[in-house]
Amino acid sequence: LKYAILILLAVFLVFEAAAAVDSAKAGFAGFNLSALPSDESAVLVALATSFVRIWYVYFIVIAVAVPLGIVIALNERLYNSLVPVIEVIASVPAPILLPALVPATMIAGTYAGELTAAIVIFTGMIWYVLFNVMAGIRTLPAELFELRASLRVSTLQAWRNIYLPAIATAFVTGSITAVGAAWNTLIVAEFFVGNGTVPITQVGSGIGKVIVIATTQNDLSTLALAVLSMTALVVAFNLTVWRRVYHFVTKRYAYNR
Repeated sequence: LKYAILILLAVFLVFEAAAAVDSAKAGFAGFNLSALPSDESAVLVALATSFVRIWYVYFIVIAVAVPLGIVIALNERLYNSLVPVIEVIASVPAPILLPALVPATMIAGTYAGELTAAIVIFTGMIWYVLFNVMAGIRTLPAELFELRASLRVSTLQAWRNIYLPAIATAFVTGSITAVGAAWNTLIVAEFFVGNGTVPITQVGSGIGKVIVIATTQNDLSTLALAVLSMTALVVAFNLTVWRRVYHFVTKRYAYNR
């Protein structure tokens, strides 16, 4: 926790320095202390919007990947036939999907950009969770399945007492990687121009959109603020939340302990 606080403090100081430099570009006479927080607030609002966007998509990913991964991993024939196909689909980069995806999402009207962003983030996250869930089930000893059959454990009981606890460690590992990958997809998901000058898709607000626009306009101070704020949030969240969750599940649910 102390490291996370130090990181956030350091980034705040960088915010102030970068905003001061940006405000002083017009000369000392035009320097205005009241204008310093303006860039910071815009970046932080965009960061908060992207944070919410990633997490609501993450919960959709869980609802799809967890049951799907368990079902595939439990069926040997299904696993052998689908895994190669899933691996090929997972290797397709998100930008390739946009030309076909954008016209399809136009039915959402004013929410088309948000829907497109959600789908791109979804495709960037789901594979990490899905493959880790399947790996968690596949590592279960065969004796456990024999014991379930001999004790006549119902399907509901097996899911609650065997399968879900079995995937806990792998699920958290996949979640950490998936959320990290989602931050990478924001640059494409939230604002994508392509070959022309008109954006193919864009959202109302988001840190990925801020980064792309700042890069295009050569706005180095805003770009630095955006990148540093996103980095600070990801590192602080990993240190304060994910590390504790991972230690908890490895101590409670790992079969090899």
